[in-house]
Amino acid sequence: MTLAQHSKSFQFRNTSDRILEFFFTHNSFNGLWPTRIDFSTGLFADLDLSFDAYCDSFYEYLLKLYIMTDGQCTKCGQLYNQSIEGMRRFLLRNTTQGTYVGRIKSSSPDDSLTYLSFFLPGMLSLGANYLNKNDMDLAISLANTFAKWHNNTASGLMGDAYHLTTKNLTLTDTKYKLRPEFIESCFYLFRLTGDAKWREIGWKIFES
Repeated sequence: MTLAQHSKSFQFRNTSDRILEFFFTHNSFNGLWPTRIDFSTGLFADLDLSFDAYCDSFYEYLLKLYIMTDGQCTKCGQLYNQSIEGMRRFLLRNTTQGTYVGRIKSSSPDDSLTYLSFFLPGMLSLGANYLNKNDMDLAISLANTFAKWHNNTASGLMGDAYHLTTKNLTLTDTKYKLRPEFIESCFYLFRLTGDAKWREIGWKIFES
């Protein structure tokens, strides 16, 4: 889409339009899409739903396509809003560990997540600025949880994968893999709310 805009090439535009048309004309599960789709048939290759690895960028770029086209890709905005509604209904968790977004794996709830999902506060805050202002509260709630998890470690960093229960957060991958997702979320929150708290949190993680 970006190449099409800058090069004025119909080749690039036709390619991106074909991909988008698939999602515009097929049914999702309450706005949520499986992590894998068989490219040869267009059929769902699994029943896993999340805003984590394999599909995090899909939802993010629905929003960014809406913004990049100055709202002309109305279907992108509609699909994004539907996905957030589905997330709130089926994946959002509120526990003693905080607020986070889990997943559905093989049709069953799964409270596992990775650091990739820490981009969510940034995406939601950006979406609140363009589509649904009510999403800002959720963005801040998620960001507060992720900031608390960072603060609870000796290094100020987080591992890459976790499993949560009502009372416990267990690291299933203790390595920090230079992920930028949460610092990016802090950047968005600082720019969009003006609250210097988020700049300080992001800088503290960078210093760590």
